[in-house]
Amino acid sequence: MKKVFMYLAILHFFIGIGAIFGGTMGMIYPDNPMGITNDLLKGSPFTNYFYPSLILFAVIGLGNLLAGFTVRFHSKYQGYISGVFGGALVIWIGVQVLIMRSVHPLHIIYFILGLAVVTGAAVALYKVKLFPMNILRTVFNSRK
Repeated sequence: MKKVFMYLAILHFFIGIGAIFGGTMGMIYPDNPMGITNDLLKGSPFTNYFYPSLILFAVIGLGNLLAGFTVRFHSKYQGYISGVFGGALVIWIGVQVLIMRSVHPLHIIYFILGLAVVTGAAVALYKVKLFPMNILRTVFNSRK
């Protein structure tokens, strides 16, 4: 179980720090963060990157940092916390690709990282026998 928690902590801190940086840059320079033009936002509800960057900073950045710190306490409910923020990252990347109508290698990398967090969350829930993984454990044990 210690390996699962370490794996989740590393992923949460990596994702959180990256999102804090990206979100900060987008809020400071909403019309051209890190060389990204507003042309990618055509057809979206946003005219610049301020509000998407605020969401990135708050939900993905601070959320993953919070999740990374909660791993230290080895909470029984860490699987749920990690699942929420891993799922949020997967949804964030999916929506971002749909809005921008393009896929960048970083989209693929962070989508995979989000899936890795969700997988780690599922393993954590399975090990502590919490819903919904307790149902899977029961099903698999009844087949033996």
